[in-house]
Amino acid sequence: MRCSELRRAVAELGVVRRRYTTMNWFDIAQEQLPQVREGNTQAAVTRVAEVLRTLPPSPFHQILDLDFTNQPLDVVAHFDRFRILEFGFPSGF
Repeated sequence: MRCSELRRAVAELGVVRRRYTTMNWFDIAQEQLPQVREGNTQAAVTRVAEVLRTLPPSPFHQILDLDFTNQPLDVVAHFDRFRILEFGFPSGF
């Protein structure tokens, strides 16, 4: 995925998030940061799925039915590269 495509996806995500959620996902991310830093990504995934299930149905709910083969640290590295390119700093993971 090119940076322009990722920027567009992030912008669309913001629109969808505002339309469908009343929860601050940044708070959830901060809550789960210690789990991720300890390498306990499954606990973080479980918690995020629990929170998502409490919200009204949205396009995000499709993710609950999917299985991913990407390694979590590879995904974090990808997002860190994006944040460095776009904002000049990594996410802190």
